[in-house]
Amino acid sequence: RRWAAQIALNLALIAAVFLGAAYLGRHPQAWLPEVLRAPTGHRSVLWLAAVVLAMPMFVATFRKLQALGLLVAELAVAETAAGERTAAIRSIVAQAIPMTGLVALVLFGLALSSALLPPWKVLVVLLTVVALLTWLLWRTSVRLYSKAQIALEETLARPPERPDNGTPQVASLVLEADLASVAIADASPGARKLIRELALRTRTGASVVGIERAGSTVINPGPDEELLPGDQVLLLGNPAQLEAARTLFGCPPTDGAR
Repeated sequence: RRWAAQIALNLALIAAVFLGAAYLGRHPQAWLPEVLRAPTGHRSVLWLAAVVLAMPMFVATFRKLQALGLLVAELAVAETAAGERTAAIRSIVAQAIPMTGLVALVLFGLALSSALLPPWKVLVVLLTVVALLTWLLWRTSVRLYSKAQIALEETLARPPERPDNGTPQVASLVLEADLASVAIADASPGARKLIRELALRTRTGASVVGIERAGSTVINPGPDEELLPGDQVLLLGNPAQLEAARTLFGCPPTDGAR
C-alpha cells in the first residue's frame, strides 16, 4: 500500500503540472512574445514545458513499475508450478507490467494535456522532441528524483518498524527499492564467480534480480549462477546499497553518490 501511495503521489504531481499548464494556456500572459501568444505557439510551448517538468515523475514511476514487475514475477510464478518454463514466464510477467504501465502513463499524460494539445503535425514534432529529451535527460531525471526523495525522507524520517525478530518489514524495503545495472568486465572482482561466492546481499544489502547475457535475460538467477565477462547485472536495493554494490564490482561511483 505504501508503494502504491508513492506512485499515486507521482501521478498527482504530474496532474498538478499539466493542470497548471492548462490554466496558463487559457490565460496568455501579455509579456510573452507575440508568436507565443498565438494559440498554437502558446499551447505547444506550455505542453512541452509541462512534459519536461513532469519528466522526473514519469521516469520514477516507470522505474518503480520495472521493479514491481520483477517482484511480482518472482512472487507470483513459483518454480514448483512452472518447472522448466519458470524463467520464461517470469521474464514475460516482468516485462508486461512496466510496458502496460508505460502505455497507461502515456494515455494519462495525453488525457491531462488534452486542452493544450496542438494540431497533430505540430504534436508529432513535439513528441519527437520529447523522445529525444527523455533519452538525453533520463539519468538526470533519475538523479533529481532521487535527491528529492532522499530530502523528503530525511525530513519525515523515523525509525522503521521492525517485527520481533529485528528484520525490517518488507513494505519498508519495497518502498526504497530501486534498480541499477552493472557491467561485468574481465577485470571485475565479480567476473567468473558464483553469486553465492560474492555474498552481495550480506555485504551490501543489494540483490541480483536479473542478468542480461548475449541477448537473453535471466530473471531472478539462483545462487549458483556464474557471472561472466560481458554480463549486464541488474541489481535491486536502495541508493546506498546500490552504490555499495557498484563499489564491490569495481565500478566508479555515480554522479549522484552521496
